[in-house]
Amino acid sequence: MAKPAAAAGLEEDLTCSICLGIYSNPVSLSCGHSFCKECIQEARSHRQCCPLCYAQADPVMELQPNVQLQSIVQKFLDAPTHQEEEKCEVQCEEKGESLGQQGKVILCDFCLQKPQPAMKTCLNCEASLCQAHLSKHSTKSPLKDHVLVEPCDAQVLAERKCPQHSKLLECYCKTDSACICVLCCVTSCHKHHITTLEDAFRNAQSDFAETLKTVKKHEALLNQSIANLLKQEEEVKVCSKVPYHFGDGCMLVAEIRFSFALPQIMDSEAFFTSWVVSQTKESQWRNQLESLFERMCLQLDNKKGEALKALSRNKEQQLSQIQMQIQKHKEEKDAASRDVQELEALRDQKDLLLFIKAFAAIQTRRFKPVPNKVGVELRTPPIVLDGSTPRTILRRFQKFLSDMPSLFEAVRVHEHLTSLVCRQGGFVYSDDIVSASSLSSFYCKVPNKYSVIPYVQSDQSFSEGSHFWEVDTSNARDWKLGIIHSSFECYLETSHGYLCTFLDQRVIREKHFPIGLKVVRVELDCGRNTLSFYNACVNTTDGPIETVTIPPKYPAHATFGVSGGSLRLL
Repeated sequence: MAKPAAAAGLEEDLTCSICLGIYSNPVSLSCGHSFCKECIQEARSHRQCCPLCYAQADPVMELQPNVQLQSIVQKFLDAPTHQEEEKCEVQCEEKGESLGQQGKVILCDFCLQKPQPAMKTCLNCEASLCQAHLSKHSTKSPLKDHVLVEPCDAQVLAERKCPQHSKLLECYCKTDSACICVLCCVTSCHKHHITTLEDAFRNAQSDFAETLKTVKKHEALLNQSIANLLKQEEEVKVCSKVPYHFGDGCMLVAEIRFSFALPQIMDSEAFFTSWVVSQTKESQWRNQLESLFERMCLQLDNKKGEALKALSRNKEQQLSQIQMQIQKHKEEKDAASRDVQELEALRDQKDLLLFIKAFAAIQTRRFKPVPNKVGVELRTPPIVLDGSTPRTILRRFQKFLSDMPSLFEAVRVHEHLTSLVCRQGGFVYSDDIVSASSLSSFYCKVPNKYSVIPYVQSDQSFSEGSHFWEVDTSNARDWKLGIIHSSFECYLETSHGYLCTFLDQRVIREKHFPIGLKVVRVELDCGRNTLSFYNACVNTTDGPIETVTIPPKYPAHATFGVSGGSLRLL
């Protein structure tokens, strides 16, 4: 039994600490350590030091072959015991292939020809070690106190060092929630609450469950808020498509159009039957009336379009508000979901430093409070229809329709007026002619009203309807035409080259006498309470000489006054 043990000890002494194989062309360094010639050449291309004792090697100095060691190796290889190494090699290769299938594999830094998967990474040596090199590393006294962690690459190794002092992060500052190095503790950089990574890890483990619960609750609140916003968005979309109903269930616009069209067309037909004039005028009036109603319908449609367009713009603004909030909450929800995933992944993290750094980063994140109200506060619509608004609109519209007949121009009746023969006050009236034998003036029948032109009044009075009469003024010097009531008088008067319109003694309008005014047409509209004067010698569509709104007091009589010359009633 002593021979196998001696052989095993000899094999260990003949093993290169770099390739972990039996020495091949062994050479020695100035520090006394021996390696395979190819292994140490490859190692020195990366580091100018001994891989075992880290003694600095002179790059100029040539490697000295170790002849005695080469002889011992040769004798050992001739013995059958070297087959055990080949078996171990095969096993390591199989293990490396299985690990490579699981994911990214960190390879051993000391395996040069056939690198094997690393089992640990030494933070002090900044090197990853396979199982064989790890055994060698752990048996050497100067290396036993080195910090070993799970295999990691150069980027992770850099994160484990203090960016200011390039030392290992071995402490934790509770005040700043940051991992620090020993130099940070003794310098002025940190004068806060410092603890070890082990204590920080235990505290994090105790807070882990509560932190995970808080993050999950925040994620759930965001999910509920997003659901509420999506529901509100759907309600806005649906409401914009549903017509506003009220009363018997008719739409506002449809009911307006129905009320606008049918009754008024019937009323217009009644108007036309009463307007028994010539066929040409009736056709003209019909076309004008149809054009009028078309313009009214067009204006109503335009108003409807403006209202609906305003509602559409408001709908787009409301949806934009909701979608902005949905996007914002989704981003916050995704961040919370990532935090949950990171916390779940930290359950299996055995590395103290990585656990503490990741957990502290999650704890320091500030979660914005999720609003308790459902949805968002939307912009106020430009048009709001409560329960009474449509009925109020329809009531006013119906009143407009009922008042519409009085707005149309009624058929005017041509009155052939007569007056009592009167010779008082210098008047002479006979055969539709009113003349004056003198320029004397007298008081009219209106109390407290004085007229400088004497007049007579018709024996016919007017209380309703539309009437007109025409008077030839070409043979009169000064004259007055109008109507009279017991309480007021309205007339058109000419005197000394001026044409004046009076309502009682108040002058409504005064202007120079128009050239060519030979026949005056007086129109009385009892429905509109207006008295109009026209130049009958020209087209009446050019407009009246004057239109006066009179008091709604009837009956009224026509008046004719002349001072010099005569008037003839046509």
